[in-house]
Amino acid sequence: MMLVHLSDLHMTRKSGVQGVLFEQLVSTLRREREASGSTEATLVITGDIFASMERLRGNGVRFVPISANYYDDLRARLDLGEDLVRRMQALDILYDRSSSGEYFHAYGETFADRFFFEIVQRRDYDGYGAVNAPARMAAQEQHPNP
Repeated sequence: MMLVHLSDLHMTRKSGVQGVLFEQLVSTLRREREASGSTEATLVITGDIFASMERLRGNGVRFVPISANYYDDLRARLDLGEDLVRRMQALDILYDRSSSGEYFHAYGETFADRFFFEIVQRRDYDGYGAVNAPARMAAQEQHPNP
């Protein structure tokens, strides 16, 4: 897994590969995958996931759609404001929290032989949102690489 800060990426339009390709990373991802056989996800860290998701979508980046049931479950399990849940749902953002912080994350559609980006915002959270792995995997299964 690679870590990248969102401001370090240069996005350009490119047809045939999800509309937008993070060209600086693709060759690195391929080399790392060939060397280790395991690189699939690249974490892209941002300080404002909502603004980042709006900007990325505006530039044509496609994200894995998350089931409405996921957000119904969030409402039932956690005391989150309805406005926050609606904003997350509109942008396909997943959420987790611990006693010390919060974790927002979203998953780009796979590209270039199975790579995907995970857009992440941490607020004093030290985990990786493992509770959301089933929702991510189901969404990726239902929306495979085009």
